[in-house]
Amino acid sequence: MIRVVRTIMHDKTNTVDVFYEVLAIEKISNETRVINEVHNMRYFFRAQLETFLKETEFELIDNLECKTLEETVYSSWTSYFVARAI
Repeated sequence: MIRVVRTIMHDKTNTVDVFYEVLAIEKISNETRVINEVHNMRYFFRAQLETFLKETEFELIDNLECKTLEETVYSSWTSYFVARAI
C-alpha cells in the first residue's frame, strides 16, 4: 500500500483540503487499485479554542500533541484539548 497526501490550506476559512491517493497493490496478482479521497477539515488555533472555552464557561486544563502527549508546538498537526466546566 502506498499513500500520497497533499494539502491545500484556506487561511481565510481556517480549513484545509487533504487529498489522499492510495495505491493498493495485490501481492499475488500485482494488480493495483487506486483510491482517491478528499477530506475538508476545519482547524483551530489554541487562542481560538481558549476563547470558545471561556465564552461557554469552561477552563482549559491541558493541550497535548496526539503523537507524543507532549506540549504542542507550531508544527503539531493534531492535539488534544482537555477542559472542564467552571
